[in-house]
Amino acid sequence: MDSGWIFCHVKELVVNIGDTLQAWSNDKLRSSEHCVVLKKLMNYFYLVFFFYFKDEKVILAPDEVVGEENSRIYKSFVCYDYLKFRVNNEKGKFEKVVFTVNDFVRIGSKLK
Repeated sequence: MDSGWIFCHVKELVVNIGDTLQAWSNDKLRSSEHCVVLKKLMNYFYLVFFFYFKDEKVILAPDEVVGEENSRIYKSFVCYDYLKFRVNNEKGKFEKVVFTVNDFVRIGSKLK
C-alpha cells in the first residue's frame, strides 16, 4: 500500500516495518506512519516490539535483494549516524516525522 490508512479486522496481525529495514530491502518492504484508532469501545491487545541494529552496523541492500536488473536505491549508512540524523531533525515528541531514510541516504536526495 502506497498511501492512506488500512482498516484491520478483529484478530488480524499487522507488522510495521521501520526505515532501516526499508533501506536494507531496497524498498521491497516499506516503512510507514502508523496509528491505532478504535472505532468502538472494546478490549484489544496491542503489542509493540522495536528492533534496532547495533550502532556500528552498516546498512546496505544485499546483492540478492537488489537483483541483477535493478540498482541500489540507498547509499550505505551506519545505524548510529541515521539515529543522530533523526534525533536532530525531530520537531517534537508527537509531531509527524518530517525526515526519513529517504532524506538521509536515498540516492539523489538533496538533504544531509
